[in-house]
Amino acid sequence: MNATLRRNAGVSRPELLLVLSVLLALASVILPSLLEIRQRNRSVQAYSDMRILISAASRFNREYRLWPVSDPPAKGDARFGTRNANSVVMNILQGIDQVGNEQHRVNPSQIDFIEEVSEGAANLRFNARGEVVDPWGSPYEMVFDSNYDSICTVENNTYGPVIGEGFIIWSSGPDRKSETDDDVCSWLP
Repeated sequence: MNATLRRNAGVSRPELLLVLSVLLALASVILPSLLEIRQRNRSVQAYSDMRILISAASRFNREYRLWPVSDPPAKGDARFGTRNANSVVMNILQGIDQVGNEQHRVNPSQIDFIEEVSEGAANLRFNARGEVVDPWGSPYEMVFDSNYDSICTVENNTYGPVIGEGFIIWSSGPDRKSETDDDVCSWLP
């Protein structure tokens, strides 16, 4: 009787393989769905971040009649992100006395425009250099219509000019490479 109890108490190899195969089948169905949901949530977060940044920059523009750019280029539009740190823009928008807004020269009223348009900047993520980054960890790319021709010109890229916008912003998306098919853009549906 003792030998019968031991034999029935264990799990046989075929039973274990059957359970493992069922678990693997379930994982192969569920895991891609979970990853897709995660990517979709990140895209939604990127759009939310961009709305905050666009609202803050627009309020800054209404307050000071200029875009939050410390040294606009002599011609063309100002671009920030991977080429020029967007922390300069964030210092101006948040009223911080640092690079781009030294002694509050661009935002003399020291208004935190980010705080005004959101329930706090806690929604936005920053890297160690003070740049605002997308949900994938890349700095947001920003272009301001510095010459006020109602065209945001993104020099040397696939997007070309964006007409009727004073400020555009985009995320490099999951591949972390700007100007590819998975970018999340403020001006595209």
